[in-house]
Amino acid sequence: MKNFIFASILFALLLTVNAAPFQLNKRAITFGPCNLGYPVDLLDVKIGTDHPESGKNESFDVSGSLTKNDITKDKTILEIAYGDPFETY
Repeated sequence: MKNFIFASILFALLLTVNAAPFQLNKRAITFGPCNLGYPVDLLDVKIGTDHPESGKNESFDVSGSLTKNDITKDKTILEIAYGDPFETY
């Protein structure tokens, strides 16, 4: 009977541990300024889904104030690029 109780408790613990979401491998996505050599405005960027997947569409929410540059139709480009800063290229 003791073995049955022990096995039941062990089984319940294993189910609980496996049901817990694991986020050990996730890293926070952060956006930083690029060194372009000329003055740029820093904008706030929020990514639509936490961690984007290759080959799938993604959405970004970009907000901020432009003080150094103006938006000119057909000339202004907003470029968002991301990569793994821990990976060597």
